[in-house]
Amino acid sequence: MNPFDLFNSLTPDPHATPTELNRWRNKIAMVLFLLVLGMTGAPWIAEWRYAKADELGRVHEEIRQEIQGIKGSIDNLSKSYEQKDKAREEREKAEAVREIRRQIYSTQKDACAAEGMIRELLLQQVQELRSDYMALTGTEYPDIACPP
Repeated sequence: MNPFDLFNSLTPDPHATPTELNRWRNKIAMVLFLLVLGMTGAPWIAEWRYAKADELGRVHEEIRQEIQGIKGSIDNLSKSYEQKDKAREEREKAEAVREIRRQIYSTQKDACAAEGMIRELLLQQVQELRSDYMALTGTEYPDIACPP
């Protein structure tokens, strides 16, 4: 195909019949219509694309902010649980200290009342309870002497 055939089709054939002339006019009108559509549509399509990109950017920013809010809520919730766990552990530790002190007092009292081998076993149990108390509190339990 000769490249000049395209330019030759821009002018009507001088020996064309009225039907061929109308066909040529329709071709030129269609080419001009498509050319104008392309020239006016291209900026509109580009603007639509950029508008979509701006909208997507805004949506992404909103999603990011929402995720940050959820993350902050989760952090606050985990801190709350940590505080509750710490308070529970402190209560349990205080209860364990009270229980060991009660057992030391009771066992010491029984040891003071007992004699012989039973007294030795009860005093050994008091020493074990005192070491448990020290491991739990970090302080030594005061030594209580039996009354004479």
